Amino acid sequence: MSPPPRRPDHAAVLAEVRAVRRAGVVRLRGLDTPELSRIARERLGTTGESPVLAVERLLREAVAGIGGGTLQDAAEYTLGLAQGTRDWPPADRRRRRGPSSSTPSPTYGR
Repeated sequence: MSPPPRRPDHAAVLAEVRAVRRAGVVRLRGLDTPELSRIARERLGTTGESPVLAVERLLREAVAGIGGGTLQDAAEYTLGLAQGTRDWPPADRRRRRGPSSSTPSPTYGR
């Protein structure tokens, strides 16, 4: 019997998601995301999967859990998960994300 999953470290998850937001998923390989990797292994059973792919899958599932609408669209663009945005610079992703949410683009991320 495997031990129960450890509760996520909120501060670590937030810091790692912020790093992904800044870099985009295309640069995930160069990021240090130990907490997101651990959560992916525990929650998604990704023991044989590449840690980079596991973290991306975890983020995609978390964003899909928003349930659609403008918040999900904004999260997809912000993280570079929307179709065709993987390699967009962060500023372009923020600009595109702005109109899809209630936060005006120029104030996002301040």
